[in-house]
Amino acid sequence: MRKAAAVFLALTLILALALPASAAQAGPEEIIESFMAEHGLTEDNFVCGWYDIQSGASFYVGEDVFRVAGSMYKLPLAMTIYDMIADGSLTKDDYAGGYRVGDALRLAIVYSDNDAAQALRTRVSANRDEYRIRLAAYSGYEPDELPEEYFTENRLSPRFLINTLIYLYEHSGDYAELIDYMLQAHPGMYFKLAETDDMPIAHKYGYFEGNLGDCGIVYAERPFLLAAMFKGVAGSEKLLGELCALMADYASEPLIELPIEPLAALPALAAAALFPLMPRGALLLALALTVPASAPAEPEPEPESWTLTFAGDCTIGTLNAWQGSAASNNMLYVIGDNYAYPFSGVIDLFENDDFTMVNLEGAFTDETEHRGKPYCFRASPDYAECLTLGSVEAVSLANNHSRDYHEQGLADTRAALEAEGVLYSDEDAPLLVELRGGLRLGIAAFNAVERDGVYAVGDVDGYMRAISDDYAALDEAGCDIKLMFIHWGWEYRTAPEGWMTELAQRMAELGFDAVIGSHPHVLQRVEDMDGVPVFYSLGNFAYGGHSDPDDPDSAVLRLTVERGEDGVCAVAGCELVPCSISSTPGTNDFRPQPYTDEADIERVLGKLGL
Repeated sequence: MRKAAAVFLALTLILALALPASAAQAGPEEIIESFMAEHGLTEDNFVCGWYDIQSGASFYVGEDVFRVAGSMYKLPLAMTIYDMIADGSLTKDDYAGGYRVGDALRLAIVYSDNDAAQALRTRVSANRDEYRIRLAAYSGYEPDELPEEYFTENRLSPRFLINTLIYLYEHSGDYAELIDYMLQAHPGMYFKLAETDDMPIAHKYGYFEGNLGDCGIVYAERPFLLAAMFKGVAGSEKLLGELCALMADYASEPLIELPIEPLAALPALAAAALFPLMPRGALLLALALTVPASAPAEPEPEPESWTLTFAGDCTIGTLNAWQGSAASNNMLYVIGDNYAYPFSGVIDLFENDDFTMVNLEGAFTDETEHRGKPYCFRASPDYAECLTLGSVEAVSLANNHSRDYHEQGLADTRAALEAEGVLYSDEDAPLLVELRGGLRLGIAAFNAVERDGVYAVGDVDGYMRAISDDYAALDEAGCDIKLMFIHWGWEYRTAPEGWMTELAQRMAELGFDAVIGSHPHVLQRVEDMDGVPVFYSLGNFAYGGHSDPDDPDSAVLRLTVERGEDGVCAVAGCELVPCSISSTPGTNDFRPQPYTDEADIERVLGKLGL
């Protein structure tokens, strides 16, 4: 029996060598059709295009169906601007709508800034039809082939996007800066959910009124181009990453086409000399010749995955003078004895994860002696139950309100948290926690606000001395993932200061896997620091510090951590859920909830630079 099995495998090996690698695996058409069937997709809600750069093969679903493209139009717009710079009709130092052209290009692609893109549009043409025809120059369509909705509704087709990407790839030298911006754009999102260190992705996403798409160059072993657009499909953000990962798996197999005739006469042992030329599948099959026929194949282990959730500034309390007041501006009065209230609008997000952490500003204490500053927040210790009922596992106490009621207030807060089983990280000690599956999570917390006498504002070197000590402690403890939760910046400023960017870069270089910021009370952009995501500010969240703040926008961050086959853990993706700090429009009822209106979602993503 063993001899017969070996002969059979040897014959199979010869056939595997004789056929193209694509014959040994499902092709693009089968992969995409299977993906559509699994997720209930049809051409009514999904169109896509794929192009193999090495072979020139392509496959489309709805090749010439024009769908709402959202911000994907910014790709041909940027290419048009670069062409204008190349022909001398424009320079990067010229201005467009108040933006320097060079700055507007970066903002429009890296952060998908709509204002910057519209400013660039004015430099192309004031005439709508002429402007849209110029953007179609890379698409393979003649002007008279373009449907009316292309001109009136910002619609693109899979063929339009793939041809544009082909032109971009074939003229990479002319658009090197643009491709670099696309490599920086939207880290850990959409197609980039499939990105690895060995497979960078240069992409541009687009979203508008339930339509979500992405298009880009995937630098896999066999580079390929991919464009996909969903219409009203729940979870399409993750489906974009899944589709990209499926096509990347296909692209990991080299295209080798060897003639059958010479190989058909080779004995199995002679064929073994061709191992360096074999597709990976054939090599594994050949190795099976050395294993008894009865030996079962070991399945490849699925990567372990965890979801970590973070939100911004939470004040479960109110001013000392308002304690006991029966007024709608008193969060404690609104909560009453319904301690589940503050996080009830986001409980689905917080429960369906492995770990949730927020920044807690204020004290859980009955102490009334407070610091001599206008805003000191507190609630009695029993309000710590709001956190456990809201499925919040940990808080950061490294901020400028944890000592509002001096050291006694801080001690009472720690005791209240410990009584509820809520973990905390502060400047005295980073947080170390082991999650299911043995994931060792380490979170350092640092406060750069109101540190007079300790640090000057923006003292990056001083900050780094303390932060480096915390990082070393996490590293020594053997943490698989090391995060920084930092309190920094200026209140109500919508952009980070220069020293914050420098500090973020230093923390990324030190080795933190992500940096999460708080304190400005408004959203600030997301930035990729050499593969390390930096969230400068997540804004307010369950916030009792103000009954009617000017900006109700917030966001919940969900990081995906994966452990690879080599046992190494890494942040594999991130999702930002646009939220309001209130479930009642026009006021703060201290109960955050996700936005559902597309205009609200688009506005929040714009503030995050996404």
